[in-house]
Amino acid sequence: LPVLYAVAVTFGVGQALNQPTRNILVFDAVGRDLLRNGLALNALTGNTMRIVGPTIGGVIVAAWGAGPAFATQGILLVVSVVLVGLLRVESTGHRSGQSMWRDLRAGMRHAAENAPVRLNIFVAGVTAAFVYPYIGFMPVFVTQNLHGGAREQGLILSAAGVGSMVGLWYVAAGRGGQRLTLWTGAGYMLLVAVFAQITSFWIAMGVLVVAGVVHSVYSTLNQALVQLHSGEAYRSHTMGIYQ
Repeated sequence: LPVLYAVAVTFGVGQALNQPTRNILVFDAVGRDLLRNGLALNALTGNTMRIVGPTIGGVIVAAWGAGPAFATQGILLVVSVVLVGLLRVESTGHRSGQSMWRDLRAGMRHAAENAPVRLNIFVAGVTAAFVYPYIGFMPVFVTQNLHGGAREQGLILSAAGVGSMVGLWYVAAGRGGQRLTLWTGAGYMLLVAVFAQITSFWIAMGVLVVAGVVHSVYSTLNQALVQLHSGEAYRSHTMGIYQ
C-alpha cells in the first residue's frame, strides 16, 4: 500500500508539470492563430488512445491483473517522453530572472486582474473539484450501479473517448469561443450528474458519449482561451495556475 501511495503522489506531481508544459509546447509549435486547432489535434491523439487503451487495459487486467497493466502504462509513458524530447520548437516564453515565488505571485496577480482569464480558471476549478473525480470512482459506478466488471469499465471509458473525437474535430476546424466554452462546461457537469444516477449499462454508455463531446469542446477551448487572453510574459504562469 505505501508503494501505491508513493506512485500516486509521483504521478500527480508529474501530471502537474506535464499538462501546462504540453499546452505551452503546442502554442510554441503552431503559434497564436492556430492554437485552437493545434490543441484539438493534440488532444485527438490522446483521445484515440482513450478509445483503444481502456479496452486493451480491461483485457490485461482481466487476464493477468493490475500489475502488468501498470507496467505497460509505465513503458508507454517513457516512450512518449523520449519522443517529446526529440521535438524541436522555438520557445516564446519569457524569463523574468526573479525567484519562483515572485513569479508565482506575479502570475496569480495577472490572473486575478485579467477578467477573461479569471473566468476561465474559475470554471476549470469548479469542474476539477466537483466533476473530474468521478473518473477515479468509475470502478465503483461500474460494479455497483451497472453491475459490470473490468470489460464493462473499459467500454465505459472508451465511450467518453468516442464522444471526445467528435468534439475535437469541431474545435480543430477553428470553431467556438467564450460563450460555447461556458455552455459546454455546464453541460458536461450536468451529464456527469445524470450518469451517476443511471443503472443501465447501455444508457450510461450513450450519456458518456455525449459527455465526451461537450467535455472535449469545453476543455480544449478553455485551455486555448486562457493562453490567448494572457499577456505574453504571463502565459506560462496562468497555464500553471489553470492546470
